[in-house]
Amino acid sequence: MTVIRGASILADDESNTRPPFRQGSFFAGINVNRAYLQTSQMATFTRILGSAELARRYLDPSKSWYLSRGHLAPDGDFVDAASQDMTYYYINCAPQWQSFNNGNWKALETAVRNLASGRIADFTIYTGTFGILTLADVHGRQKPITLADGKIPVPKYYWKVIHDPASGKATAVVGINNPYLTVITGADVFCPDVCNQVTWIKFERTRLANGYTFCCTVQSLRKIISYSPDLGNLPLLI
Repeated sequence: MTVIRGASILADDESNTRPPFRQGSFFAGINVNRAYLQTSQMATFTRILGSAELARRYLDPSKSWYLSRGHLAPDGDFVDAASQDMTYYYINCAPQWQSFNNGNWKALETAVRNLASGRIADFTIYTGTFGILTLADVHGRQKPITLADGKIPVPKYYWKVIHDPASGKATAVVGINNPYLTVITGADVFCPDVCNQVTWIKFERTRLANGYTFCCTVQSLRKIISYSPDLGNLPLLI
């Protein structure tokens, strides 16, 4: 959970250089940095999917099809350099396709900050992941995708709840972490999509390669994701 201060968020320290990601005391027995290397990803995909050729089709850096370190609480949600630097721990990220990371997820983060600034409001932000991504192996069977020999799962979904305590409103936004989808089914969108009511979402949320994105009420999100915040039946933050 973080708080975006609308009155000051656009005055953040943009001169601060990004530090390398740090492991800290988490992920005992795992070299997390090595797990995210593209060479390691290729070896991992080859093992899981049973084919180096298939792994090369899934992992294509020219299309931003590789797993990046996807921030949960992004550095841009903080004003001072020290707080920004604290976001660069592996405990604050999960594997996220770069086309999604730099696509609709980044657009969502920017939209939330702009909304807080424009309304001079303080938003409480909850961010998490849900499910494990599966991809078809060489035999067409869906296989769970993980890094570090199964110890770091690749999420199927990223979700973010934007709560404005002052107005008593909130909106949940969910992105699908799978650039290979060709169609979206009802099973993929697990709540009634209310994005058409959310006026501040203006990015190309239905573009599959950028991470298909949909919106839920916080109550409908919690029916599916039990560990999402229990805020009650709040009206949408629109």
